[in-house]
Amino acid sequence: MKKQFFKLSLLMVLFIGVASCSSDDDGGDSGSTTDLLFNKWWYIESDTTADFYFNSNGNYEQNIPFGGGIELFGTWEWIDEANQVMKITYDEGSNSGISSYYIKFTAIGGDTISVKFSFDDGETYGNERQYQDTEI
Repeated sequence: MKKQFFKLSLLMVLFIGVASCSSDDDGGDSGSTTDLLFNKWWYIESDTTADFYFNSNGNYEQNIPFGGGIELFGTWEWIDEANQVMKITYDEGSNSGISSYYIKFTAIGGDTISVKFSFDDGETYGNERQYQDTEI
């Protein structure tokens, strides 16, 4: 009888121990890596390409610093957030020469990002470019 009581007690202790090891941590939403993109300007130090700004509300701004400076506006949307592919659509009347393009983020850090651009179908991308946060 003592052996059965001991086994039952041991089984209950193990059950309680396992039940208390759940993964329901309520530490809050720590955000995703893609959250690091938003609400800041990104640029290439050599000024050989446009700077851009992804507003967390879905708006997009672009500044082309050469050729007298051109500002363009539009919206962004995730086409495939898991693979970090975004579509940029320019506002109607923008003088960009294209209506939209795709960005594939190959690396996202707090102060640098690496991207590839597709100006046709979102399947064919050019060479990777690295941008910096303007606040570093």
